[in-house]
Parts: sequence; C-alpha cells; structure tokens
Amino acid sequence: MSKTTFDLEKIRRKWDLAMEPDVGRSSRVEGVRAPGDPVAAARSELARLRQLTLGSFETRASALGPLFDRAAGLIERLEGADAEELDELRADLHSVLYDLEDLLEVYCFVAP
Repeated sequence: MSKTTFDLEKIRRKWDLAMEPDVGRSSRVEGVRAPGDPVAAARSELARLRQLTLGSFETRASALGPLFDRAAGLIERLEGADAEELDELRADLHSVLYDLEDLLEVYCFVAP
C-alpha cells in the first residue's frame, strides 16, 4: 500500500472551489461527465478515502473505522431506494461525512 499523506488544506481548497458560483466555470467542467453508476463511483471514492485516511491516521482507526463502515452501508442502501428513502439516505450520508470531516480536522491538530 502506498503511503500518501493526507492534505487537509488541499481538501479545503477544493471545497472552497466547489462552493464558488458557477460563473466562468463552464470551460473547466465541459469535459466532465457524471458517472454512469453513481453508487459504484461513491463506493470507489469512499474506499479510496478510507485508504488515504487510515494510512495517515493509523492510530485513529478505531474511531474512524465505524464512520467509514456507516457511510459504506448507506451507500449500499442507495441502490434501489425509492425517492423518499433516497432523500433520507443522502441526508444521513452527508451527516456521516460531515462527522468524518470534523474528526479529521481535530486529528490534524493533535498528534496522530
């Protein structure tokens, strides 16, 4: 497994960029296409994030692992969910990801 360092500032810059208004961004995103299978894409990205995060915060795996497990479970339930359930699952998934983000911010300021 490769040792990739976790870069919170890079994530913050990307988050800030994503929150900017869409004015003038069309040229940058013209070639970007939505994934054909969003659940598979979410599953893949979560696995990648888990590997990067747990590689950088090995001593925190006992706290981070359950959040990743919960997020993975919610992603699996997205497939085949009806519209009402889909909204609830997305809200729950966002909540888990925000909790994960909060924990990672704390861990960046304390000894790993």
